Amino acid sequence: MWKARFNHIWSNANHLLLCPDARPDKLFWKLSCSAIDKQTALWKQQDSMEKLIDVSDADTQFGPVLLEVNGTTCIAYSTTSDLMYGHQEYSLVYWKLSSDEKPFDEMRSLFATGSSWGTIYVFDSRLRNKPKYQYQPHTGYVAKLAMNTEYILSASEDKTVSVWDQRAGRTMKSITIPDEATPTCMSMRRDNWVCVGDTKAKLHMLNPKNNFELVKSYSTEHTDSIRGVRLTHGCRITSSKGGIVRISSPTDPPKLIATLRTGYGNINSMDYLNDTLAIVSGQSLGVWRPKSTCLTKHH
Repeated sequence: MWKARFNHIWSNANHLLLCPDARPDKLFWKLSCSAIDKQTALWKQQDSMEKLIDVSDADTQFGPVLLEVNGTTCIAYSTTSDLMYGHQEYSLVYWKLSSDEKPFDEMRSLFATGSSWGTIYVFDSRLRNKPKYQYQPHTGYVAKLAMNTEYILSASEDKTVSVWDQRAGRTMKSITIPDEATPTCMSMRRDNWVCVGDTKAKLHMLNPKNNFELVKSYSTEHTDSIRGVRLTHGCRITSSKGGIVRISSPTDPPKLIATLRTGYGNINSMDYLNDTLAIVSGQSLGVWRPKSTCLTKHH
């Protein structure tokens, strides 16, 4: 019944990006339909999302944005210019998005950062100052990182995606993006699939269960470089430099659910977690959340 319902809703599309294994069962189809129904209902209603945070500062340049602690904490890198003294300050700023008292230390203890010269630094938040280890898989600027307990993936302007095996302590694979495009963003889902966006508005699907093989590439309706991508069981979200966010089905091929016009000129970074969407565009940062769960204010 659930499989028939899926095929009715998303005709001429298959479940390639949903399926965690080769033999999906009844529970898989039920959970998949439920996740897609939830995201479709959320995004198709024009007034269902409310901007929870809207920050603009002419003296601040926001960098990558990250949602943590199940979407209750927003973290962004920022550069602030001090015109009086002629110097810049670099810092991490965070906003608490929920009134629930969740400890900040619920965030992951191990995290990675990339450098402009292609080096990856891996830190343990419980240790101070020095990185736990470092390696250099690229010859150019590191644009995006994605990691889990097994792998660290890095996308670079040298047109490759590198896969680092944390257990073996070595680079296991380097993937060249097709058509001489440069990878700009990535999303790694917990169970399977890695989605990579590039400068030619295409998405590329990697399968971690098969040595991160490049399975398929898709053209999108974006007309500019994709700056953010997030793959969930209920939807696939992409953003571009034109300030457009597109919400599509996690199917093959993807089907457009809704388009969000943020009002921002160029989107530099995006994250989506637990129905919360965070976007950075130069000197502006915005966070959207369903109105029914907008419980707190900016801290």
